[in-house]
Amino acid sequence: MVNKSVLVQALLELHSSRGSGVFRCELGKVKKQLVLKEGSLVYAESNLPQEHLARIMVATDLLPKDSLKDIASLMKAGKTSEQAIFESCHSNSQLIQGRQEQAVAITASMLEWDNCSMHLYPGQNLIPYQLNLNLALPELLCISARRAVKNHRTTIFSVEEAVAAGEYFSRKELFSVLCKEEMFVCSMLHERMNAVDLLSLIPAGEMPPEKLLMSLILLGLARLENKNALAHASNSLIMEVEDMLLRFETASAYEILSAKTDASQDEIQSAYHELAKRFHPDRFQSGDFSAEDRAKTERVFACINNAYSTLRDAALRASYDETRLTKESKVEAALKAKAASKSEEEAQVEALFKEGRLSLSSGDFERAVEQLKSCVWFRPKKASYNYYLGLAESEMPALLKSAEQHFLKAIELESMSTETHLALAKLYIKVMLPRKAEIQLQEALHWDPANAEAHRMLAELEKAARSR
Repeated sequence: MVNKSVLVQALLELHSSRGSGVFRCELGKVKKQLVLKEGSLVYAESNLPQEHLARIMVATDLLPKDSLKDIASLMKAGKTSEQAIFESCHSNSQLIQGRQEQAVAITASMLEWDNCSMHLYPGQNLIPYQLNLNLALPELLCISARRAVKNHRTTIFSVEEAVAAGEYFSRKELFSVLCKEEMFVCSMLHERMNAVDLLSLIPAGEMPPEKLLMSLILLGLARLENKNALAHASNSLIMEVEDMLLRFETASAYEILSAKTDASQDEIQSAYHELAKRFHPDRFQSGDFSAEDRAKTERVFACINNAYSTLRDAALRASYDETRLTKESKVEAALKAKAASKSEEEAQVEALFKEGRLSLSSGDFERAVEQLKSCVWFRPKKASYNYYLGLAESEMPALLKSAEQHFLKAIELESMSTETHLALAKLYIKVMLPRKAEIQLQEALHWDPANAEAHRMLAELEKAARSR
């Protein structure tokens, strides 16, 4: 795994070496990639629905919301997502704006990841495209860093903190795309400066001084040195307060005080005093905290006081326990019944799915279709169920159209599934639709540029086209 600092370094190296290929970052199941050509960005992609190009363009008013249905229809007809969106745009400039907005949103989110795995699939033209943003990677990094800090709460810098030149201060390619306020800050970093003093010197611009400094820190042009970590502690404390407010909405008095239900009165009192020391409103009156922060801590402290008032009085506590136990037993019984019913149904569907795959592997396609169709009926939004039903139907001439629809549904649910794109390509080859097959093979190489089967099938299609 690598951190955001290494991510910045990797992209700067690709820019300076004029690298080409697909640069992919992964964090758990989330996958994001930058398509590069000669050190510049062609475009960016993500498997998060909110970062798909069509969603981005609708969110930024570059496309009307009702165009999403038209785009989906075009994709089902064999168009790639880019081709479908291109046909829905009123002008090429809209697509350029949408692609750039998508690239910035994706790169900004990558910069916020504390760690991720990353891999470069080198080579030019690994993925076909209609539009090349030709955006230099240093420019992309700067714009994305500004976006990343803009979307988050302002960091509070303390008098105990100093700012110095960062690890990439010598990378001159970043300086060419900085704004004048950012250049001014960098000019002050040849010597270590007190953070508060530096912020007071930054001239007014489009970004607040605190966010401007944070974007430079994110890029590695500046580095924060903080012996006592006061500002970070303040932020951590407020984040803890915000988490407590969310938990307290459904928490019991015992959970609010972090006490056991059989705790003694002394333990209840001790738990209360511990929380009161940390979250008493008097602790949040300094300039490190905003009026909104203070209001949140007052609500937290009110919840703590109410819980303590209930549990410190023996009679009130006994009455509260009786009500709590009655309520919890009813809720627990309902939840257990629901969970058992759901678990039993899921087990039955999974067993049927297993039987369907066995029928498929043994060549009993008609039985496999019957079994897998039931799985899809129970779980229509499960990609694997749609994929295997498509495989079974593709073996039966009368069900080829239905097989296509189930493959398309599986792709809609899990667009990065190389095996589904390959299966659909084979179906199109079977019904003599080579152009549609080629599109699916290109989509497969989107997500797995080194896939040998996709490359082989594309080569066979090209050979057949030349012989015609």
